[in-house]
Amino acid sequence: MLGPITNDLEVASEALRQGNLSLVNIIGNRIATDSIILGEYNIVIVGFLVKEISGDCMTCKSWGQENFENSIEFGLKFIERIKSIINNEFDAELIWKEYIKFEEQIFKYILIDIERDIYKKDLDFVKETRVLLMKLLDSYKNYLFNRNNNLIRGIASEMSRVLNEYGFPPKELAFYLLMKVLGQYYNYFVLDYSSSDDASKTAKRQSLESDIRSIEALFEEENPNFFKDLNQIICKLGKEWRELYIIYGDMAPIIEEKRLELPVEAKKEIQDIIIQGLKAEVEKE
Repeated sequence: MLGPITNDLEVASEALRQGNLSLVNIIGNRIATDSIILGEYNIVIVGFLVKEISGDCMTCKSWGQENFENSIEFGLKFIERIKSIINNEFDAELIWKEYIKFEEQIFKYILIDIERDIYKKDLDFVKETRVLLMKLLDSYKNYLFNRNNNLIRGIASEMSRVLNEYGFPPKELAFYLLMKVLGQYYNYFVLDYSSSDDASKTAKRQSLESDIRSIEALFEEENPNFFKDLNQIICKLGKEWRELYIIYGDMAPIIEEKRLELPVEAKKEIQDIIIQGLKAEVEKE
């Protein structure tokens, strides 16, 4: 039943061996679509994780051949473990643990030497960053219905940077991936929303607001089913993303006006938490 997904992963492995990261990223998209065709919605997450392998290896490649080769080795092992998991009994938590392991393995290869020598793990700071960025998502979610905004991409970018510098707590890594998934969906949502009539816009607005509430609720309290619930949100957003892709094709939303930046208040909040974190680091020494 999962033959097409297994084939996709085989192609991703071979592309990774050859250093063809663009194809690896494309295969991630294919896995998401093939999972939907097969009705195996749980496996949509695998497509996003394969896309992350491509992006992480590309970053490592920027810092030298040795970093790149090491990242490819870890990526290949990760894909093999994913294949083993999905061909047995699917386990969202086990998939997630393997993803954390992959990120921890490439941790020292994703930074340049200067950064690697100075930045040390600070998981509390990573958590503080996630809390702040979630507040920004809630405070400025109305911006999402303006076609010219960078809110989700900006949040994902800041979360990615802090994770790469200070480590990968599971919930914070989950938030980052959710923002990447939401961003993929949102690129098409905003195009679809802007071309809809008023009645359709109301329904679509309510749907996106519901998705954001689901993300916020996931992090509000301890949840023994965290990874299962996380995967359900990813499945929903991934499915809607690929359906809109079929409608609109391989095109990003066309932005004619100047793209809006994050509001000044939001930028100041990010700067403040970074400054507080640096002060805390100094006080520890």
